[in-house]
Amino acid sequence: MEMPGSISRAAMAVDRRQAAPNSARLDAGNNYKLNRVATRLTWKPDTHRSLTASAWLADRERFHPMVFGILQQDSRDTGVDLRSVMDFAVAGEPQRRLAFGASSARYLGNERRFTNPDGRPGLPTGRQSLDGRAHALYAEYSHGVDERLTVQAGAQATRATRRLDNRTAPAGSYDVDFTGVSPKLGLLFDTETSGQFYANVSRSFEPAPFGEATVRPALPLPNAQKATTLEAGWRHRAGEVDLEATAYRARINGELLALTDATGASIGTANADRTIHQGVELGASLPIRDALRLRGAYVWNDFVFDDDIAYGDNRIAGIAPHLLRGEIEWRIAPWLAVAPSVEWQPVGTWIDHANTVRQDGYTLMHLRVHGDLGSNLRWFIDVRNLTDREYVASTAVQANVRGADGAYYFPGDPRSVYAGLEWRL
Repeated sequence: MEMPGSISRAAMAVDRRQAAPNSARLDAGNNYKLNRVATRLTWKPDTHRSLTASAWLADRERFHPMVFGILQQDSRDTGVDLRSVMDFAVAGEPQRRLAFGASSARYLGNERRFTNPDGRPGLPTGRQSLDGRAHALYAEYSHGVDERLTVQAGAQATRATRRLDNRTAPAGSYDVDFTGVSPKLGLLFDTETSGQFYANVSRSFEPAPFGEATVRPALPLPNAQKATTLEAGWRHRAGEVDLEATAYRARINGELLALTDATGASIGTANADRTIHQGVELGASLPIRDALRLRGAYVWNDFVFDDDIAYGDNRIAGIAPHLLRGEIEWRIAPWLAVAPSVEWQPVGTWIDHANTVRQDGYTLMHLRVHGDLGSNLRWFIDVRNLTDREYVASTAVQANVRGADGAYYFPGDPRSVYAGLEWRL
């Protein structure tokens, strides 16, 4: 996969299709071979009990040329999960359900780094091995107070280790353990009109992953991220009508924030002090006439620092405050349907956490034409960005650019056409 890199707004105004300086010459890309196998076995001795065992293995060879160097990586992921579900309720009683289990996963990797003189490995600059493990025990109990109200309580205990052996610079090696418990308490209330209200409060625990942790003398391995989240919502599913609304608020301690430099290269991950994530998510899918269906989704994100020593109450960069998607599908025949859609981001995202530069919002129009060719086969033609709008799809998040333009922008795709067949087993 080619990586053209990020460019400045001034460069976008000249030619949005251009690659970043040196990206083409140095053949920047992210190429890998991935082999994965997984299996799952479920045993149900009766209608009230089940036991599911899962296992997986993934092997990856990665060749990642970048402007500032080349990364060669061989890695293997393995894992197992054992989950049991027991239903204690008898016929006519409210729900009495216990789900519990254990999981274990391991990541082993070897990395070699080189200079990048011409897209091929040059002089060696680093070598390291990585060993990451995660073990978890979890359980959740659902207790029906009556036919409409259910109380849920659960918890997960996690222990994770991160070991990095830096064979080039031993001072950059580390061996760290993370442990945490994530409890959860929730309520479900079923209405008489195919609706359900839900609310829950939960704690979460996220150790720093290898991919987010660049260890330098002035930037040690981050601590685990912890959060307390309140969530409430309503969903309605009846026939062809599907509606959902959710509101949430999370107070996060030690949020893992990754930063990049002006070339898009990672300069490491650091823990923020306190941050707040809150927002609203709305979704709908419903018929408006016999052959017409409306689908829509709206997201409001309010992600901010909470009295941070460096950023005060600024917004966290790279997160769009509002995003709306809508589609109307006209089903002309089983073999033909036409679905125009719109994607609207009315307000741009901040480039830097200091909130000195913001990208522009955008409106995109798309068109999808598709149909069934049988019970398992479907054809489609998908036209993206119908009006060939110039826009910024994403950004390389910075700490503080002090209002200056720079290579922080990833231009969105121009008008594009995709066509193909989908075969469902």
